[in-house]
Amino acid sequence: MLFWISFHYFNRVFIYPIRIKTKGKKIPIVIVLFALIFNAVNGSNIGYFLGHYTSSYTTDWLYDIRFITGTILFILGMIINWKSDTILINLRKPGETGYKVPKGFLFKYVSCPNHLGEIIEWIGFALLTWGATIPCLCCMDNCESCS
Repeated sequence: MLFWISFHYFNRVFIYPIRIKTKGKKIPIVIVLFALIFNAVNGSNIGYFLGHYTSSYTTDWLYDIRFITGTILFILGMIINWKSDTILINLRKPGETGYKVPKGFLFKYVSCPNHLGEIIEWIGFALLTWGATIPCLCCMDNCESCS
């Protein structure tokens, strides 16, 4: 459980910012503050629940259908998120500006599949922890991947 949450946030904090092209772009400070507050509260809640309730899990939990299904959903959501992010990152060629419409992959069916990937990830994480991490449910509307 700790591996998956750490893996997700390692990508979100270190890998994703390196991949995006933000040179010369500005972001309102209020968005930065809201992101910091949300992630501090959410991270604290998840840490609290994982710290207090995961000790009740045994190694048998690794073979439970909820853990296996949740893990599969988490990985599927992460793949959808990464693939969608890659498409969005590569929309414009160097020096291009203006609005571009993403095409292909799940953009054919939904307008923001990277959000869908995040939602699937967090549903998977809530399932693989089977309610021990109630704060995971609030992450499902986290919009950090489209910013």
